[in-house]
Amino acid sequence: MKLKDAADGTASVIRPAMALAGYTMATDQTSVDNATTSHTNFLAKGREVKTLKGDLMKMYKPKMKFLHLASQAVKDLYGENYANCALWGIDIEEGGEINYSLDKNENMDTLQLLITKHLSYSAGTSPIQLFINSGPYDISVIAADIVPTKNKNNAYIQAMRDRHTLKGDYTNFLKPVIKHLKQYAKIIKGANIMNPARAGDWGYDVIISPKDAHLKDLDFGHLEEITIYKVTNGSDLKNTKTTIMLAFKGLTATGTPITIAAGATMVVPKTWGTMTLKNTSATDNGGITYLGK
Repeated sequence: MKLKDAADGTASVIRPAMALAGYTMATDQTSVDNATTSHTNFLAKGREVKTLKGDLMKMYKPKMKFLHLASQAVKDLYGENYANCALWGIDIEEGGEINYSLDKNENMDTLQLLITKHLSYSAGTSPIQLFINSGPYDISVIAADIVPTKNKNNAYIQAMRDRHTLKGDYTNFLKPVIKHLKQYAKIIKGANIMNPARAGDWGYDVIISPKDAHLKDLDFGHLEEITIYKVTNGSDLKNTKTTIMLAFKGLTATGTPITIAAGATMVVPKTWGTMTLKNTSATDNGGITYLGK
């Protein structure tokens, strides 16, 4: 589009609309450049999020497995007095069901409370010592990795937020450009209504449907009258031969016609979707092209 606009210069069909709305190619290009940068950063951040999530789950899953087993061991220890599980930082319902948070950091805090309670007993005297020995589980290693796991989770959450922000930036930069492109498309299509494919010169992909209006050729015999239907208002109706053609609104050659000289073009008026055309020559054939369905 930029190349076509520059090539056409002041004759560019989109220049008047750009001037009226205050658009410039330079401003749109800046928006496109910013959107491209944001999208590149968005994709890079997505890769970072994927890596962080993988690293996080490698750290988090083993600790959650330990927390589940240790919490169950504490519950089994207290039996019907399972409410005492709260002394170990365990959230347990009245019916005895242990609750775990959807927040990974909160679960790590619960794990820290459980380990702290375990370590409050003299060495080897903790009520869950048999469970610890059954692993065996190295409590010092597990405890030392709780804060790094929380830090990794925080980094993952922040990367997700950054990715969301970059996606919003990318979208916001593109919105005005897409709006302008749609407006330009209408102008360009209107300026090339007889040949919509020319919008491709501006970088648009043009799809011509069989149901859409298309260019039609008609030949006329001497003094012949032909009625045509579904002519596109505002399109060009061109006299392709050397005779004079008359165009009448409606189904018959009555009323005041529009005269179309040899080789001349008539712009189809509004409400003239149906019209009757007449070749005025008694010796030569006539012809027209028009846009219709």
